[in-house]
Amino acid sequence: MAQRKQSVRADTANVQGEGSYVVIRRLKGVEAYEYSDASTTLKNQPSGAAYWQMVQCLGRLVVGWNWVDDDGKPLPLPNDDPAVLEMLSVDEINAIAEATQSMFVNEPETIKN
Repeated sequence: MAQRKQSVRADTANVQGEGSYVVIRRLKGVEAYEYSDASTTLKNQPSGAAYWQMVQCLGRLVVGWNWVDDDGKPLPLPNDDPAVLEMLSVDEINAIAEATQSMFVNEPETIKN
């Protein structure tokens, strides 16, 4: 029986070390437009506000990860503690963005960055 994929797990060893991953849930309806609008705004009118809007959109899509902070302590998921987004490096945010983009192109359960 067919089963709709609800999320994708992406390898993030390049930003969080060996064995790390992020799980991104599939965009739902209006979220796709919100994500597209944030992306377009960031491309056409780059600003701190546009970047932060995109980061917040990405954060809402993260449903799992095994990421840690600089002291090796587990980071809460952005949906549990949105302030965690402010702790992420640009490379970590880019890894989430790449995992999100890959959902539009790839179907495998695990995507290697």
